[in-house]
Amino acid sequence: MGQDREDREDGGPDVRIEAVKARPAVVFRQEINDAVRYERGLFIKALVVLAVLAIMLILRTLYFA
Repeated sequence: MGQDREDREDGGPDVRIEAVKARPAVVFRQEINDAVRYERGLFIKALVVLAVLAIMLILRTLYFA
């Protein structure tokens, strides 16, 4: 039964557990790769912010020295 208490087919794609069970190692490996890519992006962004802060600190030190 759907949320509107109507028992009808919506024509959407079926969700099948068998498709996920057939290749769990491949799905798991893809999730790991996605997580590593996301974390690598966060690391690069953090490095850019630290580099900008270092440059600002150096320029400020040189300006007031």
